Amino acid sequence: MHLKLMGWRHPSLVLNKLRSARCLVLGAGALGCEVSRLLMTWGVRKLTVVDGGCVAIPDIVKQSLYVDNDCGVPRATAIVPHLKERCPAVEVEGIQMEIPVPGNPVSKTKMSSVLDNCKRLQALVASSDVVFLLTDTWESRWFPTLLCANENKIAITAASGYDSYLVMRHGAGPGHNLSTEDALGHQRLGCCFCNDSTSFVNLVLNETVALPGLTSIAS
Repeated sequence: MHLKLMGWRHPSLVLNKLRSARCLVLGAGALGCEVSRLLMTWGVRKLTVVDGGCVAIPDIVKQSLYVDNDCGVPRATAIVPHLKERCPAVEVEGIQMEIPVPGNPVSKTKMSSVLDNCKRLQALVASSDVVFLLTDTWESRWFPTLLCANENKIAITAASGYDSYLVMRHGAGPGHNLSTEDALGHQRLGCCFCNDSTSFVNLVLNETVALPGLTSIAS
């Protein structure tokens, strides 16, 4: 009923598109919890959440979906039942995976697993309609940004600092003189790395500590 009322108030809102949109959420921390929950409120019913960490005791206060019993459990595993409790109709998949980060040394023993993660992430981006970059480091957003540009997917980056936040759409552009056409005929938007990487780096460096409520506003 809530979604129908939204459609009546805003006739341009196509609920069927939201319901069928396949959303890839990279990061299941404070931003990932809030964005996933709000996506369901907007009618999105297909979510894939990727995260490589585990729930820790300090996360219980900052990350809205987790409880005490989740401590020590991978975030990608713990978030699934909490989302389904709030909306049983949602199709959510949690994937525990480390996102490859440029500049990090990789030993020969881990080379094959890193390459597998690269291929798996590329497949996830290719099969999604919208990608949300909500990880807690600047470097971990670079490779997904590159994949979204290569696959011409809508990408939305959100990051919060101590007293400020950034939300930016990049990847596939909307057209209508709001984006630029590339050599392949795709509408493109510049990403946060191209446009304002300095302030973005400074923002994410302070992302561990944020004022209460700032994550909810950014989400």
